[in-house]
Amino acid sequence: MSVGSSPLAQSLERAATLDQYLVARIAEPNEPDWLPATSLTDPATLSTILEGFAASRKLAKRRLTGSFFISSYVWYLAGAAIASLLIDQRIPDLDRANVLARFPSNGNADQAAIAFASQRFFGLAGDQSQAGATVVADKASLREQLRQQFEQHLEPVVQLVADQSGLGQRAQWNIIADRCAGIFLRVGQRLDQVAAACEEGLAFVGAKGSAMKASKTGYIELNTASDASATFLQRGGCCLYYQVEGGRNCNDCPLLPTAERLQRMAGLSN
Repeated sequence: MSVGSSPLAQSLERAATLDQYLVARIAEPNEPDWLPATSLTDPATLSTILEGFAASRKLAKRRLTGSFFISSYVWYLAGAAIASLLIDQRIPDLDRANVLARFPSNGNADQAAIAFASQRFFGLAGDQSQAGATVVADKASLREQLRQQFEQHLEPVVQLVADQSGLGQRAQWNIIADRCAGIFLRVGQRLDQVAAACEEGLAFVGAKGSAMKASKTGYIELNTASDASATFLQRGGCCLYYQVEGGRNCNDCPLLPTAERLQRMAGLSN
């Protein structure tokens, strides 16, 4: 089976068509310039990557560099996977040995990019006959499979980022929970299935035993000036963007006074 015709490749393509920021793909055999995600647990390799983030975004503070790295990597690692879960009830294998990455380098402000080394995926009974498929019992089991692989992938990376940047592990898991919940919301908006997607998002970041569970991440319904109701991300952590030169608190920043934060978010839909 060619890469392009595999069930996983088709799901990733649907995710990319849905949103340009939910992009991942299966790498062609022997394709150059991809870094195996196993390298992210090597101190020298991660130090070089963090230096690239600092240089490309002119980040003077180490904690900022850690925040920008983990935010960017998590978005692209989880983005297409969550979209595939919601669209087709399929998820890629997120084992670090199966994930490839590209990162911004000095003078290159491109975002991180993700690819998968194989066509392996997890799905439901309808995929039982598909090559590369591992079938799980139901949608809840599939979501839990994604969460467990996702957290296992990130745990040693988060620890090393904390060691090298000074951004604590708890702060990182708050950012990670926010990013994942934000992806569920974004995909739900694209599919016009916000309520169902947010229900899945809450189950994902709030699962028993999850490193994300301690976060205050969630969703909030607000009425806008036009009396329309809209769903927004309620973030549990701060990305530190306000510390960037010329930056400011994000509209949904948890450090803002509650009234100001709600006013800003409602204003986005006016």
